[in-house]
Amino acid sequence: MTEEEWKESRSAKEMLSFLREERPRFFRSQLRELQQFLVACCWKNEDLLVDKNSRDAVRNAERYLDGEIDKKELYRLDWYAEAAVFGILYAESLERIDELKSLIEGVERVRGLPFEAARETLLEAAYLADYTLVYPGIHNQHWVMEVFNEKFICADLLREHVRPFSAE
Repeated sequence: MTEEEWKESRSAKEMLSFLREERPRFFRSQLRELQQFLVACCWKNEDLLVDKNSRDAVRNAERYLDGEIDKKELYRLDWYAEAAVFGILYAESLERIDELKSLIEGVERVRGLPFEAARETLLEAAYLADYTLVYPGIHNQHWVMEVFNEKFICADLLREHVRPFSAE
């Protein structure tokens, strides 16, 4: 990917793949910037973060980036972010399904979707918030690219936070 292609790309996933595959050292050096990018993507999709714990995960990622909390606290807070994920993933009782349907009705972007498609979108957004919180601990995992879900990431936001051609 050339600098011009980077500037014109509409696919954040392709841009991230380029960095990870063609510039792995640079990609690994962008831990803070990539977590900031993930935070920005979460706020861009805030309407899909229907659980307070998911929104708190993003706020706590910001607190970590600001130096207000350490990694140990970050991982302790992850329990709450995971609870939001599991609340959607394991909603099986009629009562929980009705609660989830009510949440779906409150989110314009998923309101008209079939229940399982709407549920999956909310689940993926909750996972994004969770991964955003713990990104410092997972950024070296071989599966880290799964964090960057194409439904939620934005090329323009990536360009704001990661500048691979400005250091050359």
